[in-house]
Amino acid sequence: MATANPVGQNNLEKLSWYLDHCKHTVWDSFSADQQNRMIEDDLLAGTSVATVLASLIATGLVLIIVTVLAVLVMG
Repeated sequence: MATANPVGQNNLEKLSWYLDHCKHTVWDSFSADQQNRMIEDDLLAGTSVATVLASLIATGLVLIIVTVLAVLVMG
């Protein structure tokens, strides 16, 4: 589920249950600041990919509409 991320909220708090119940030898080798930065980068990448995909789909729909209109006008 997508939620708004208020400025200043620590993303590590959202993972607290998971981090408390699972062993993470590599993840634990990073500092809390680095972990938070990696989570923020992942969230930014997710929203960026979604934005690019949405714009590609919208562009495709516009091209389909233009093509159909051109065929109807010329035909």
